[in-house]
Amino acid sequence: EYDVQAVNYWRQTGLSGQRLDIDPHLTVPWQLGNYLWGDGTVGFDETIYESSGDNLKITPVGTQGLQYSNALSLGGHGPGGFSHRELPYAQFNAATKIDKIYDLNWESISKVKHTIEPFFSYAYVPNINQDDLPLFDQVDRYNARSLFTYGITSRLIAKIPGAASIPNAQSEQPVAPFS
Repeated sequence: EYDVQAVNYWRQTGLSGQRLDIDPHLTVPWQLGNYLWGDGTVGFDETIYESSGDNLKITPVGTQGLQYSNALSLGGHGPGGFSHRELPYAQFNAATKIDKIYDLNWESISKVKHTIEPFFSYAYVPNINQDDLPLFDQVDRYNARSLFTYGITSRLIAKIPGAASIPNAQSEQPVAPFS
């Protein structure tokens, strides 16, 4: 996959310019048997800038008598001309699902399925100095990270005879039919 974004930032005062952001990445899904699946992604984000104008100076709340909001003023001359940033990154995801079906036969509910779905994710973005680049929006600064994320999702799914089946939009794995 790839994402491409081209933007022209024009301001009457402050820093103006163009940005081209190109983000090709490769995601490889995998599955081990019926109970372990995930994916791995590697990518390379290239961002090219052309800018001119003055930086904005931000006076923070709590200084110079500011009580509720920041104050903006023109700072020194901003970085002009062309600049660029190359940013490699990687991510790994793994998940599984354990489920149990209970015959309920109560009111209009014939069966209930309880799932426990543990997941694990790791994301890596290297520390790259971005101080000399223009700052237009959130694309212009990426924080370095080596981040582990894990958790468990638990679901209760009811089978109601005669009701239309609705696909589970949150799950990437097909749900086995009730037996």
